[in-house]
Amino acid sequence: MNARIVDVYINLSAGVEVSPDTGRPAQLITRVKRTERILFRWHLYADAALTPYALPAGLTFEFGADDNFTAGHADLVTSLNARFNSADWSGTDGWDLSAGRICCLAVFGTPELATAMGAAAEKKLYMAIYATPAGEEPFLLFSLPLMVDGVTVEPGGSAQANEVDSYITVTALAAMLKVPAGKRLVVSDSGEITVEAIS
Repeated sequence: MNARIVDVYINLSAGVEVSPDTGRPAQLITRVKRTERILFRWHLYADAALTPYALPAGLTFEFGADDNFTAGHADLVTSLNARFNSADWSGTDGWDLSAGRICCLAVFGTPELATAMGAAAEKKLYMAIYATPAGEEPFLLFSLPLMVDGVTVEPGGSAQANEVDSYITVTALAAMLKVPAGKRLVVSDSGEITVEAIS
């Protein structure tokens, strides 16, 4: 998988990111870049003592990130249940619902986020995960602030992409095009090529 891994430790009872060593609130907000693919690995705790928050089997999940508090609108970044893949975080300390460890892939390179950010160097969003038990309504696991950094260089955005890769002289071009005797090639300032009689 081509994604940067970001581990996030959350005390669900306080609704804050915490240090995995002390259980105290973290001093920094999670940061990502606008064009990144992020594999979030969430470590969910029931309290400041870092008691794992056991999730029941059979849940479906949805991740979103946005800054619009209007109900019913489309989020800037969304990951539905298919992107919550236990195979993306394997091993003994990997995905484990009973230990409160889940992960999902989130793609921040959306046109919606690019439009919302415009030329801003950063944008504060709120990320949230909803869990839905089979046959029941979704419930909010958490909602936390998230900073998205803008990017100044993007694939295909190079000025060199539009430059000519090779050059040819007008004389060589005329020879290749077999300009008839008594005629010549004329290249205008706009690059238009015409043939005219030599006077």
